[in-house]
Amino acid sequence: GSLPGVSQNVNEKLTKGEPIKYGISRLGSGSHTMAFYTNYIKGSKTINSLPEFVIANNFQQLREGVNKRDFDMFLWEKFTTKPWFDSGELTLIGEVSAPWPAFSFATSIYNSSDPQFLSLIQFKEQLIQQCVFPAIQDAIQEFISPIHREASLQRIVSQFKHTKEDAVLWMDSCRYASTADMRVNQADLEQSISILKEMSLVPISFTVDELLHPIEKKNGIIVLE
Repeated sequence: GSLPGVSQNVNEKLTKGEPIKYGISRLGSGSHTMAFYTNYIKGSKTINSLPEFVIANNFQQLREGVNKRDFDMFLWEKFTTKPWFDSGELTLIGEVSAPWPAFSFATSIYNSSDPQFLSLIQFKEQLIQQCVFPAIQDAIQEFISPIHREASLQRIVSQFKHTKEDAVLWMDSCRYASTADMRVNQADLEQSISILKEMSLVPISFTVDELLHPIEKKNGIIVLE
């Protein structure tokens, strides 16, 4: 993600471990979590040096707030923010890469002894596994295939108002799940949880198994049953 800020002295504050006031869209959002992570990797590695957060609700109010100096900076997706860097409304002071996937699929855990209810849940899980995930994978492959690349780039330019050069950079930087069953690598999840533990955002006792129910593990790969 990019770091829009009011001036370069924000980097100096981060390096010295001085308190930073972050703008966020809402508590628990990506901008909130990444602010914790940025504060952590820039030197403030303890819960005692927590940053201050200002809730700005949306991207527009984040842009307005950082320019009014309601807060020092905020974090947002790089290419979504880039048009405002190009126009001069925002100042790019750095970039931070998230140590976890940008998007994942999640579902609720159902505790029930009703056979009909459990049968329905199992049917839905099978439907997702056998129909939804393969369809998404087909769409991904079509989107990134060399045959359709030009059309995909034009769609990005048209829909999101990026330059073609930025669309190419964004497209080349993205990675997607490579199999039709959308498998999640257990090692990636464990690394993410480890980082969240170090930032004191999840309990020390929290494990990967608490995220997945029911699961089947094969060679370090986690698959929904």
